[in-house]
Amino acid sequence: MYLQTVRDLRKASVPVRELPGPGAVAVTLAAGRIVALAFSDAGPNLLWTHPDLGRMTGHPGQLVGGIGGDRLWFAPELHYHWLGEPDWQHLTNYTVPGDTEPGHYDFVDSEPGVVALAAKGQLPVRGTDRCVAFRVERRIRMAPPPIALDDPLMRGVQYVGVEATHELTIADETRTGEIDLWHLLQMPIGSILIVPLRPGRWSQPLAYGVPGPWSTTSNSLIWRIGGSGNAKMGIGAEALTADGIEDRG
Repeated sequence: MYLQTVRDLRKASVPVRELPGPGAVAVTLAAGRIVALAFSDAGPNLLWTHPDLGRMTGHPGQLVGGIGGDRLWFAPELHYHWLGEPDWQHLTNYTVPGDTEPGHYDFVDSEPGVVALAAKGQLPVRGTDRCVAFRVERRIRMAPPPIALDDPLMRGVQYVGVEATHELTIADETRTGEIDLWHLLQMPIGSILIVPLRPGRWSQPLAYGVPGPWSTTSNSLIWRIGGSGNAKMGIGAEALTADGIEDRG
């Protein structure tokens, strides 16, 4: 439940801020996550939450897989996470830098109705003695429904939405390097991911390592999350509609 997730984090002294508006959204400094999203504060959390969150006695990083929710990840992973040729099946040579997970986030000043967080760090380039230094800021607000809630088409439909903008800066001391941003989103089993796409503007998503159990239509990608798939995908920005998403690893 949404309220229980927020209570568990505060009980563990993990800072949380909530957004006002229709629906309920909670943002935490633990890896800079949108940690809970619900139709109301008394409703279920629509994002996956670690089942042991309520028994957490130390830092959230002790929980395998993290506490859940939506957070930023840094790419290309081949530069920062893998040592040598990737072992896609068993991840034996995959290590996440500490400035990616959990990172070092702080709340920063923002306008009303916005929760803003910022972090800075260095990503070591695997196989070299170089690092890429960066600063990133997340600004999270409630997103209005695409159709007014009093429209007949919305009868019987519950809605909650968030909108996030990000600003990424490469530090002056970094002479060369690149960083891309993408979302790591943890969803409960049984969820359905739908990515709207422009008809005729793409073929198939780029699969990283293990192909995912998704299906495609003429104008969308659909992934039914069953808990047995392990994959990453990339979709070109030109294939996305204004309301689409891009997940690039």
